[in-house]
Amino acid sequence: MIIDTPSLPPIPLTPPTSPRRLSRLRLGNWLMATVLFAVFLAVLSCALLIENFARAHAERRAMESLQQISTDFRDALDRGMAQQFREVRLLAQLEPFRRFDDQASVRRALDQVQQGFNHFAWIGLTDPQGRVLAAAGGLLEGADVSKRPWWQAAQNAPFVGDVHGAVLLEKLLPKQREPWRFVDFAVPIKGTDGALQGVLGAHLSWGWARQIKLELIDAVMSLHEAEALVIARDGTVLLGPPGTEGKPFIDTAGSAHFSFSTATQGQGDYPGLGWRVLLRKPVDVALADYFQLRRQIMMTALMLLALAVPLAWWVARRLSAPLVQLAAAIAARHHLGEALIPRVGGYREAELLSDALAELSARQAEQDAMLEHRVTERTAELEQAMQRLEASERRLNQLTRIDPLTGGPNRRQFEERLPEALARSHRNGALMALLFLDIDKFKQINDSLGHAAGDTVLKEFALRLCACVRGTDTVARLGGDEFVLILEGLHAQAEAEQVAVKILEQMARSFDIGGTAPLAVSTSIGLACNSGAGAGGHETDDAAQLLARADAALYAAKAAGRGTYRMAPLEA
Repeated sequence: MIIDTPSLPPIPLTPPTSPRRLSRLRLGNWLMATVLFAVFLAVLSCALLIENFARAHAERRAMESLQQISTDFRDALDRGMAQQFREVRLLAQLEPFRRFDDQASVRRALDQVQQGFNHFAWIGLTDPQGRVLAAAGGLLEGADVSKRPWWQAAQNAPFVGDVHGAVLLEKLLPKQREPWRFVDFAVPIKGTDGALQGVLGAHLSWGWARQIKLELIDAVMSLHEAEALVIARDGTVLLGPPGTEGKPFIDTAGSAHFSFSTATQGQGDYPGLGWRVLLRKPVDVALADYFQLRRQIMMTALMLLALAVPLAWWVARRLSAPLVQLAAAIAARHHLGEALIPRVGGYREAELLSDALAELSARQAEQDAMLEHRVTERTAELEQAMQRLEASERRLNQLTRIDPLTGGPNRRQFEERLPEALARSHRNGALMALLFLDIDKFKQINDSLGHAAGDTVLKEFALRLCACVRGTDTVARLGGDEFVLILEGLHAQAEAEQVAVKILEQMARSFDIGGTAPLAVSTSIGLACNSGAGAGGHETDDAAQLLARADAALYAAKAAGRGTYRMAPLEA
């Protein structure tokens, strides 16, 4: 029920009965804190935005620099190796290196080559069996190199071998600070018939690559405080800082360095050896400019916050002064209508507020005289309305529990009564029974005679059910043509069966529904008993279980041909 209530006048301000705790902070303090907080957020947001952008830019520049230098170094290695490979292949085609019967002539030619290409630590010519016929400087002449990988791999095609230490030449070559290491080149020399005549082999000193690193990379790396490494396919350091060459590469720098790695690709006929060029640079060095900028940003932010303090204090004082004056005037009175509110200035909103409070005070004084009478009058109206509302609620509630067609209990009331009946049965040890019924072939009645005739049958069916039971029993309609009976205070199961037989007899009489011939109606009944003391009933049922047993018995009655009843078995 909706009650239309007239608007009430404002309630007058009354003096507090006990001292009221005031807020510790004044409006000026809140305004100052708000301004400072807003400035702090703005400065912090800008600082973070600039810092993130600057860091990302610095990281990107550092990585781009490493990438460019690494790519240049890689290309220089590929070009150098490809050039040496082409030189060896070209030498293998020259006529002086095909005179296998003139060892002295071949040696002179090899000496001349080594003088012109001093990066070759050793260059020599072997016979088809792998014996060195001639070599620059006579090194290893007569030695058997047939077991060496470079000679075996060069039987059919030119060969390039990865960096390795000296095996036969270590004692023959001049001493140097670093151990001798070579890159092997080998080219087969074949006759006009395609048969192998010999192999031209050359050991490229790895000092050549170190010189490239020194000239091309180290000068640049020293400016950037970074380091460069060349790593073999198996993870061995070919070029790198002192103490790392010839050892497995272990990255101990971790996240403290920016690093960029690129693999050699080969060039032309030179296939490449899978080397990897790695450049790395300490983070604190790579981002030195960024760290300097971050310090400047922090100092600037602190300066801005320091300047914001007096500004926030002035703004807060300027905005709060009129409101403080109004608050003092209001706090000095016990009632809003006692005296006029002073008019304050400073800014438009404060003036409007003081004018509104003054007008409100005047209006309040006028309304105080009539307020008490209206409150008393309205209180009486509200009490009457509440009484009407309570009566309406009671009527709406006896309606929600009654079946509108039969006038008896509906499903909701049944669901309330069944647990109560079970509780009484368990408490008193008395037998109770639940009968579940429906009208046989009720759908045919509705379909053939119409819903009005069906409603008439339902009403008559309910009346006959009520005539078969005691006044203390419950007859409820669940919906459609389904009905349930709750029988309490029984002494034996046979009493419930007698009621079922009585119902069947009552329904055997034809139904007079008017406008048509009397109608034959029958019902099927499912019966389930329950007791808390073992008096012939089932002892463990709750409401849902008892209803399910009765429903199952109803289906058994249907299966038995309708127009009869069946008792649910006592076992669970």
